[in-house]
Amino acid sequence: MPTRLLRLPVLSSLSFVLAGCGPSISGEYGGDDCFFDKLTFSGEETVYITAFGTEAAGTYRLDGDRVILNAGPAEMLVFTKNGNNLETTLLGDKMVCSKL
Repeated sequence: MPTRLLRLPVLSSLSFVLAGCGPSISGEYGGDDCFFDKLTFSGEETVYITAFGTEAAGTYRLDGDRVILNAGPAEMLVFTKNGNNLETTLLGDKMVCSKL
């Protein structure tokens, strides 16, 4: 009987640990090979995009190693996370935004 009482707390603790092990992204990305001055990932779905001295808020979601940014109704970029870099093709050129 005592082992049954311990199962629920152990299982609920395990679910919190596993939920924290999923894909995530945080911090700032930019650099010389990045079109944007800075991409700042904050919270679970918010990204702040800085370009040409202007900052705009957008949303993002993760799909495996892909980071999908939505900056407006028709503005979407799909990056591939490669180590500390986010990589995509923009206007036919490879763009790499490195973790700052």
